[in-house]
Amino acid sequence: MVAVVFQALFPNITAFIIKLVARLLPRMPAKDIIVIGTSTGDRSGGYRRIRSISIEILAEQSPEPIERALRQLPQIPPHSHWAYFLRNHDELDLSRLSQSERETCFRAFGPKPKMQIFQRGIRRRLAPMVGGRLELQLLLYSLIFTIPGTPILWYGEEIGMGDALGLEERNSVRTPMQWTADLNAGFSLADRSNLFRPVINKGAYAYRKVNVQALRRDPGSLLNHLERMIRTRKEYPEFGTGTYRLLETSEPNKIFAHSCQDENGNAVIAAHNLTPKPSKVTIELWEKTFDHFVHLFDQLPNEKIRNAEIHLKMPGFGFSWLRLRQRNQL
Repeated sequence: MVAVVFQALFPNITAFIIKLVARLLPRMPAKDIIVIGTSTGDRSGGYRRIRSISIEILAEQSPEPIERALRQLPQIPPHSHWAYFLRNHDELDLSRLSQSERETCFRAFGPKPKMQIFQRGIRRRLAPMVGGRLELQLLLYSLIFTIPGTPILWYGEEIGMGDALGLEERNSVRTPMQWTADLNAGFSLADRSNLFRPVINKGAYAYRKVNVQALRRDPGSLLNHLERMIRTRKEYPEFGTGTYRLLETSEPNKIFAHSCQDENGNAVIAAHNLTPKPSKVTIELWEKTFDHFVHLFDQLPNEKIRNAEIHLKMPGFGFSWLRLRQRNQL
């Protein structure tokens, strides 16, 4: 399977790219080549909507925005995927939100003029936007890791890099990768004055504090949490490719819950508490054939399913990934 990341500008470009890649890889059927983008000239696509909505749900602490956005995603061809990211090399574009939604996000994550750009975006990285809080970053990553599609990480997001608001425009999120606490964050041996952009060397996100080497040694770091999340997602591919369902819960204003089920009946559930307060929630399943469920992250025993309902206790801004099992499955 090959994914071609491309923003199609003309109606026939997508077909051309598929044929081109198929020619370069003659043994691979065209149906196994994925083009990420559109063929209608719309450069924004559904992923921009999901990206800005993912931030909005934290500002509003409600699942309604992302449920609405997912229902509004246009249909895409079979064997295709949406690609989701929280941040990239540009600003966080809020142009697809309403004026009131945009103002809500500005107040929560970019209240100062120097944090905003083009009157429609936020030029900050994710970690400083949420005050460096680990649970908020993991909650957002859990969302894009569990909805159908392909999650994408911008370099440095896996370690919670900061931004350099002293740089112009979009360059605030384009500082060198912070590998170690050594010279120039291990990015280059050149003299500091010769770097194209400076490393972040002051404040809570300075490279001596936030770097790959240091976070690898910390079992509770964002990096190690994300590595585990990636491994788990690979073990349960239903998250990315299964049939998607929004699930009814007893706390519809607090909990966002959805399931993904593959063609063999294997099913997973992800639940997200979008509020700071702990919550008890009942999740209603779509059929009664499931006998028990397995916690994929929490250190809890398998639990029985009764009356096609699952009962969870969720911490504030917490999430749970569950694997549903039939009666004869382990």
